[in-house]
Amino acid sequence: GKSTLLMNLFKDYSYVSLDDPVKRRIAKEDPGLFLKSFNLPCLIDEIQYAPTSPEPEWIELYNITDNDIIFEKFTVADYATTTDPITLEIPAYGFIVITEKKSELLKIYDIDSSLVIESDLPTFNNTDDLVLIANNGKMIDSVKYNSKWGIKGNSLERRRYFEFENDSTNWGASEVSGTPTKINSIAA
Repeated sequence: GKSTLLMNLFKDYSYVSLDDPVKRRIAKEDPGLFLKSFNLPCLIDEIQYAPTSPEPEWIELYNITDNDIIFEKFTVADYATTTDPITLEIPAYGFIVITEKKSELLKIYDIDSSLVIESDLPTFNNTDDLVLIANNGKMIDSVKYNSKWGIKGNSLERRRYFEFENDSTNWGASEVSGTPTKINSIAA
C-alpha cells in the first residue's frame, strides 16, 4: 500500500523498514546515528592484527544493508600500503573475510569457504595502526586502532556497529581467538 506507493514516487531514495528490531531500537534511541548508518554500505567488523602461528592476519567486513553489495575495485590500505583492487561481493546482512592465506584460516575456523577471499593485505601488526577500506578510491570505512585495545592472538572486535569506528571503547579483544563470519563475542 503506502510503502509501495512511496517507493514508486521516490525511486531515487532508499527505502528503510523498521521491521528489524535492531534498526527500530537505534532509530528511537539515537536518530542521528541511525541516519549516519546509511552512508556506509559495509564496515570493518573485526581485525586479526596479531595472530599466533599458524593463523594468518585477516579482516572481516559486515554488510549493514538488506541488499547484496558488489564492489568492483575494492582495496584495503594502511599508512604504507594499498592492495591491488579486487572484486568483492558481500551478502545482505552478511560477513566476508579477507586474508592472504585462505587455506590456513579454514584449518583454524569452521567457516563457509565462500565467505573467505584470498587477497593481498597490508601488514596489520607493524607500526601502522590504520585499516581503511575503499571502493574505486572512495573510502567506505576506516579504523585507527591501537594494539593496546586487544590481546595478541585474539582478534580485535567491534562492539556496536553504529558507534564511532575510532572510539577505543567500541573495540576490544575477542573473548575467543576470533569470530570470523559470526556475531562478535563482545557485541553489545
